[in-house]
Amino acid sequence: MRAVEGAPALALADALRTGLQASGYVNVDASTVVRRGGPPAGAHNDIRHRELARLAPAAGRVP
Repeated sequence: MRAVEGAPALALADALRTGLQASGYVNVDASTVVRRGGPPAGAHNDIRHRELARLAPAAGRVP
């Protein structure tokens, strides 16, 4: 997992339950759902999940 140094870290379930901070960066570990995929990309293409669809507007601070 890559992360923004110094930014708060949340598990995906926690980010969905509590929401994200109002501004700045946050590291969200989505490995509980983003985990399938073979070479060469690995799980980078495993993005079709309801949880990620819910997280995207929160990350953009869309009400």
